Amino acid sequence: MNKIIILIVSLLITTTILADQTVVWSRDPINITLPIAKEKMVTFPNAVMVGADQDFLNNVNVTNTNGTLYLTAKTAFAVRRVQVKDTVTNSLVLLNISAGAQGNTQAVTVTYPNQAIAQQSISNSGAENYVTLTRYAAQMLFAPVRLLPTDPTITQSPMQAHHTEPLLLDNSAIAEPLQAWQKDNVIVTAVNVRNQLATPLTITPALLCGTWRAVTFLPTNHLALRGEPGDSAVVFLISNDAFGQIMQQQCQG
Repeated sequence: MNKIIILIVSLLITTTILADQTVVWSRDPINITLPIAKEKMVTFPNAVMVGADQDFLNNVNVTNTNGTLYLTAKTAFAVRRVQVKDTVTNSLVLLNISAGAQGNTQAVTVTYPNQAIAQQSISNSGAENYVTLTRYAAQMLFAPVRLLPTDPTITQSPMQAHHTEPLLLDNSAIAEPLQAWQKDNVIVTAVNVRNQLATPLTITPALLCGTWRAVTFLPTNHLALRGEPGDSAVVFLISNDAFGQIMQQQCQG
């Protein structure tokens, strides 16, 4: 069973988005529970086609883009069997999809057996690095000078980024990279995000461009409308590559 990684940053109250859950397809149907009226992503190694009956499609909004299914349940429902065909390998993946209060927005990444080793979920030691780095970054940005942490295993890391970057896919918020730190091969980048809309904005994983191991918002991912108090927050992004490199490779054009 894959372990859910939850980052706990004791310095301040934060909102944390869970790292992706990785599931290996091994002929047993993959169980997926959707939350109500919230989007959940299911990503496959290649582009896919979805086979589902009309009753399922009446209850779930499905967007299929470049191997990722964006699923939003309109109401609760019991398990429905959905067939997903890989357009490259022609193999079928079976999903048992339901929706209810127990569902969450944690993204799911489906891999095939020969990819499982390379794409397996992070280890316990990796999770500890996530927590340590995020807490360290939050303290470095917001703690009084006398309380700034000292950790010789953590060093400042070059962001290789511009003053603003296209972190939000729909440009609903301006993203300004602040600083980055590194421990072993794990990097945390602190980015200030400011709402540009005349309405409140909730930033979800589906709105973020780039591949991230974990995402933590301080103090919250719910932003007030532009110009009002609370229209900005700091997001801490965990990755293995420099923030600017991810932006250049995955988020340009």
